[in-house]
Amino acid sequence: MTAVVLQRPSHVAVVDDEPASDEQVSAAVYVGLLPDGPLYRLDGPAAVIWQEACGQDEAGLVARVAMRTALDPDVVAGDVRRCVAELVSLGLLVPTEAT
Repeated sequence: MTAVVLQRPSHVAVVDDEPASDEQVSAAVYVGLLPDGPLYRLDGPAAVIWQEACGQDEAGLVARVAMRTALDPDVVAGDVRRCVAELVSLGLLVPTEAT
């Protein structure tokens, strides 16, 4: 089975209001389609999902988000999958095969 990596396309700009440590949840991540938008604000868990998804393998995403949010993977799995599907449908993330 080929690993899938979630990539940020080059036409997507990001301003990340990163937390002081990996234990904290980011305040917000601003993501915009270049050149004309729209601009999206990802808050709290959505910001964590974005940070953990970009450039990483999709298979371990739920576990990484669960660790960052101190929640059980079974609790966050559905929300993580829905959020990633929305980010992909908006063109903000692109699933690619790992090389």
